[in-house]
Formats: sequence, structure tokens, C-alpha cells
Amino acid sequence: MKIRQNVFSLLLLAMLIGGCISYATPNQSCQIAFRSRQMISADDVETSEDIYIMDCDGANRVQLTSHPGDEYSPEWSPDGKKIAYRSKREGNWEIYIINVDGGGERNFSNHFANDLDPAWSPDGKWIAFASDRDGGDLDIYIQEVEGGRIIQITANNYPESGPSWSPDGDVLAFAQNRYDDELFGKLVIVSLEDFVTETVLSEIVFIREPTWSPDGKQLAFVLGYEISTICVVDTQDWKYIDLIKLEDRPEGGEMRNYSPSWSPDSNQIVFGSNINNGIGIYIMNRDGSELRRITNSDWENWIDRSPDWRP
Repeated sequence: MKIRQNVFSLLLLAMLIGGCISYATPNQSCQIAFRSRQMISADDVETSEDIYIMDCDGANRVQLTSHPGDEYSPEWSPDGKKIAYRSKREGNWEIYIINVDGGGERNFSNHFANDLDPAWSPDGKWIAFASDRDGGDLDIYIQEVEGGRIIQITANNYPESGPSWSPDGDVLAFAQNRYDDELFGKLVIVSLEDFVTETVLSEIVFIREPTWSPDGKQLAFVLGYEISTICVVDTQDWKYIDLIKLEDRPEGGEMRNYSPSWSPDSNQIVFGSNINNGIGIYIMNRDGSELRRITNSDWENWIDRSPDWRP
């Protein structure tokens, strides 16, 4: 089954909910969506995490959402006009979609279960996500953006998360992890033509947030749990390398890295990290060179992470 074919279009749903806080003229040639939380240290209070966008140099920071519940995992649509994300404003995790001007916000998944990790198909017609709506561990699903048809892709005995589409839209990659006496992770791919799965990395500590490079040559992912790093794996021989150099790792603390995302030309990776104390957003080349921080806010007052590069 080629899910990119034979999809029937329906009328667009009315866009009734708005969440725009402020809006500046963006640099559409290079933008990053991310989640951010302000720490109010004087009262020892944390605000909820909301979705923002900014230019790739950290300028023109614009807040898109403002709700009491946390909002994570922003994901640009292929045309760069919308962002999908997960929100806990209604007590469980739901997937929402919002226009990049802050308007047209809607609950996409609209289910009482927990729906996580949205990922748009390359043609923009489907969103893959992880959900426990089957009553057990997290499985991978895909749902039409317009029309709502849902297909369950996996039904395994271990939690699966972080789906990512191959650039041709024919394959999904995702993480499968066990929480036994020891953490145990796998990187798995599944064909969307026949739903055959293949484990391409196994016997490693823990895998999160795999993401396919636009040129299809590599997948970036988070390796590790509380202590983590950013790795890339070649899609030909499935050998992976650690991109975070020893000299860049924080002294006397745990290294935490989050949510790698590729530039449209596949030459750079943006990710969240505590490399230089606090949690900010960094960019590096695909080989790990030329690491630089792009969020300039005081780390004691803001936590920035979960970046996604605009296509």
C-alpha cells in the first residue's frame, strides 16, 4: 500500500481557535520552531512550556501558544505553513496543529489516550505519531491530516516512539525501548507498503527521537537516557557515530541532549543541549564540527529545547 496515493480530499475544517501571543515578520528563508519555558527564580515558579519560532540565528523570537498545559515536540509541515505539536492542556497528551501566524489552532488527534511525537509525511497528507490508545504500550499510528482516517502501524510489547518518515514517504523509522532491569533500545524501520519491520540498530542503551536527513543518507537520534548524546547512523551500513566531542561535554554534570533536526540541505543539525550549562539550542555540521549556540537568553531564566528546522 502506498499511502501517498489514493487519498481522498475532504473539505477543510473550520479554524476556530487562535493562540497567537505576538507576531513579527519572520525570516522565512531559515526558521526554527522550538519549545521554551521561563523560570521565575524569585518565586521559584516555573511557567508552562509553549511553542515558539525564531530565525536560525536566534533572532525574532515569536511565541505561538500560551496555555496552562505544557506543549512539546513542534514539527513543521512540509510546506512550512503549519506546525504540529503535542499539548497537555486537557489533562492528556493531544496533537494540535497551528498556523505559523498563530491562528487556526485545532486539536488534531482528539482522543482520550496519550498521543505523542507528531511527524508529517513528506506530501503533508498524513501525520505519524505514537499513542497508547490501544490500551497498552505506545504504538505507532498514522492519521490523515484532512479526512481523519487512522492506521495502526505497530502492535508490539514494548513502547515505540518518535516516528520519522523517509524522504520518499515509503518508510517510517522509530525507537523501541524496554524498561526492564536495564534500559535497552532499538532503532526500527517499517515499510508502509507491506508493514514489514526491520531492526537496524539494537543492543544499545536507549534511543530517542530518530529523524531522517532530507537527503535520505542518515538518521540522527538521541542515544542514552538521563545522560545522552546526539548520534547519526548511515542508512546504507547502519553504523552510527557520536557527534558530541569530549571537549564540548559539560564538566562535573550530566550531559543531556534533545531532539535533533536537520537543515533542509542536510548539512547541519539543530538540537537542544546543556553542553555549556543550562539548556539551550545549538547548531552543528552533520559531522559534529562548528558547534554553536543560537539561543542567547539567560539560561537561568529560560529553558529552550525540542527544535525543528523549517523545510
